Amino acid sequence: MESENEFEERLRSLIPARSSADPIAAAFEAGSRSARRRTRIWQMTSLAAALLAGIQLLHPAEFSHVRLPLVQPAQTAAISLTDESELPMARAVLDHGIDALPSPQAMTIRKSDPTNSL
Repeated sequence: MESENEFEERLRSLIPARSSADPIAAAFEAGSRSARRRTRIWQMTSLAAALLAGIQLLHPAEFSHVRLPLVQPAQTAAISLTDESELPMARAVLDHGIDALPSPQAMTIRKSDPTNSL
């Protein structure tokens, strides 16, 4: 216990030494070094890209002359649009407003049955 008290007393008697380092100058130097490091990375990356592009131009690879097959668009089934189908009605509403819709009594409502079991 006595050695702990003595150690505490010695720690309390210590006086911090004065530093000659300027905190603003240290922060400036740190930022400058960081920017220099980033600049070097960009310079090296750009150099590597330029070298690769130059090599490609001087010695084009054989695969650059490969012809790719043409992709034919898929054929879709023709959709018959009647006056009561959704697309013409949507266009009519966009062009002329809600009043372009036919009255509910004039519309024929069909049940949708994809399996034709009805």
